[in-house]
Amino acid sequence: MYITITSVGLRLKDRCMVTFQSEQGTASAYFAGEAPIVGSQYEVEIEIPNVLIWDMDVTPSETAEHSIKNEREFTILTGQLESSFDEGCYDIRFGTSLISLELLGNPYPFGIYVQIKVRTQSVMLYKVNL
Repeated sequence: MYITITSVGLRLKDRCMVTFQSEQGTASAYFAGEAPIVGSQYEVEIEIPNVLIWDMDVTPSETAEHSIKNEREFTILTGQLESSFDEGCYDIRFGTSLISLELLGNPYPFGIYVQIKVRTQSVMLYKVNL
């Protein structure tokens, strides 16, 4: 996913909180590694390292679109459930990218659009080195 950094906030040892814009929307997340430059574009992968729960953290979406936004301390992503590659591990299509998640519970059918709601501090962006 391509993002443009609009602000850099809290800096920790190995990451910093950023606000970014993308084709899918505007949100905040932690950016791993060296602090990015405001106004610069980066290709990143999104990681949500927590184990999530069907029907709690991941629910059916009311819209069939790919989007990302923040609501208070949460980040909400909407994407399409594409595949599973291990027991409890699923790929969510998010624009041209895939987000891999570990999920507990009874899965939804492939092809359905889902909404993922997690605490913003749980979302990590990793720069893709080309």
